[in-house]
Amino acid sequence: MQEIELLHAIRSIWLHRVTLNLARGASIREDVRAQLEHFFALIEQAVDTGDASWVDPVLSTWATSLTQSDLESNTSNLSLFIREIMQNTYDICRETLEGAQAVDLLGALLPVFAHCFEKASQYEMQVRVAYVSNQLKQVQGTLERLDRSKSDFIAVAAHEGHRQARCRLGQ
Repeated sequence: MQEIELLHAIRSIWLHRVTLNLARGASIREDVRAQLEHFFALIEQAVDTGDASWVDPVLSTWATSLTQSDLESNTSNLSLFIREIMQNTYDICRETLEGAQAVDLLGALLPVFAHCFEKASQYEMQVRVAYVSNQLKQVQGTLERLDRSKSDFIAVAAHEGHRQARCRLGQ
């Protein structure tokens, strides 16, 4: 299949450029590169088989890696990450392949990236729902503790009021 050969042709350039663009800090670059190598291999599988779901495990892992601040600020980092990968892929194809080859490869990659965006949104939503559910459980626990404290206070106040009333009656 010509698309697989074209993917092999851009692989090293793609890994280098995407790693540099996505992992600006040298300390995380090796980890990001390893993840991108795995992602690229899954893209190759997806193009070769016509089944874009090959990339799902990586997307799921990336979605569950969202930080607390990502979830609190409701930012969509995975979608931005995928967009950056897609933009880099487009640029690399344009720069390194002949026009028709670039069009062929991008045509084969388009369904894979469309699937990536769809799954990224789905996985991010699942992570956000789990986060919000956890936040709601914490709030519910706090409200239950406040309700118990309120009830205890009312019981103590009522008991104290009855005691004072009995003391006045006994005077």
